[in-house]
Amino acid sequence: MCAPQDDALLALQQEFGLLSDHLNKDIKRAQKLEAKLDITLGGYQRKVTQLQQETSGAYSDLLTAEQELACFRALQAMEHVALPLRLQVSAMLAHVT
Repeated sequence: MCAPQDDALLALQQEFGLLSDHLNKDIKRAQKLEAKLDITLGGYQRKVTQLQQETSGAYSDLLTAEQELACFRALQAMEHVALPLRLQVSAMLAHVT
């Protein structure tokens, strides 16, 4: 009576061993592929990181330039208003002296 159960257990153990071997081979193959991809994609990843940093720096420079332009335009508007007043004061001082 125990023989068929023993045979079934032995068959399952062998099947488990074969599946385990296949799994280990697949794991090793996947690790090799990952290593190859790391080598292949590593350069691209570094390039992407470099370009992201450059883009971020350029965007920061653009924001700074836009802020400076807004300040100079405001200064230009104030000077446009102040210039006639200065000329008027200068003319008055010229008449006084």
